Amino acid sequence: MELEYILLALAGGGLGSLIGGVQIFIITGFVGLVSLLAHQHFFSHPLLIPAVVFNGAVVATAYASKKYQIKGFDVSQPLVTTEDPLVFIFGALGGFIGYCLFQLAYSLQMPFDPGAFSIVVVGTCTRCLLQSKQLYNHRGIVFLEEGDKKYWVYLILFALSISFLTGYLTQKTKSYALGFSLSAFSLVFSLHDAHFPTTHHISLIAGYTMMYTHDMLLTLLFGVLAETICDLFARVFNTDCGTHIDPPAVSILICSFLLFILFKGLF
Repeated sequence: MELEYILLALAGGGLGSLIGGVQIFIITGFVGLVSLLAHQHFFSHPLLIPAVVFNGAVVATAYASKKYQIKGFDVSQPLVTTEDPLVFIFGALGGFIGYCLFQLAYSLQMPFDPGAFSIVVVGTCTRCLLQSKQLYNHRGIVFLEEGDKKYWVYLILFALSISFLTGYLTQKTKSYALGFSLSAFSLVFSLHDAHFPTTHHISLIAGYTMMYTHDMLLTLLFGVLAETICDLFARVFNTDCGTHIDPPAVSILICSFLLFILFKGLF
């Protein structure tokens, strides 16, 4: 591994901790859109991939929650306000470890999305090592048992619409990542409205599915699966659980594994 990339990964992780995980992810979405429009490959740069900058925010936020009035799962909190060198250092280490895991999965051509793999592993290890007291959310389980059934109908319709639009966009542009970048950048609206929906797990899986199968029905099915996994995991294992394990990344990891095992190289 080149020294330049090591330093950039450390700097990227630290930057993610200072700006905030959601904010830095929005920036990666914008950079992704620009790179796709300019036919460049900026996402190969370790300073600009979510596996570096977002992981830095996750680790730094978990550490900061032990010392300050900060919720460990709230990665939208910019930590520059702490003015704590150790917060930055933890963020830098999170970015570096995230980059190493990303490179490992990518170089070994593991059958899943390398970015999601990195984010899930770092998030899980962070929760275990920093000894979060609440490993799951009991209220999430109660909602799944007693929640309004209409919610699941809404969830399916929502996922179908995002999946169809992403599948169509992928067909026309031949780029599976364009929908993901649009979804990531759209989270800029969530900074003003906490109810703005997260969609990048749906759009990335829908993009992957259309690219590998060229089948709209499969694209719709995997899009719904991606949203279902994300929603279930978020309710039970992320919200109010001490530290952040990213539900969209969990969804992308599981769905991409299924996709790559079943369809990659067959069409």
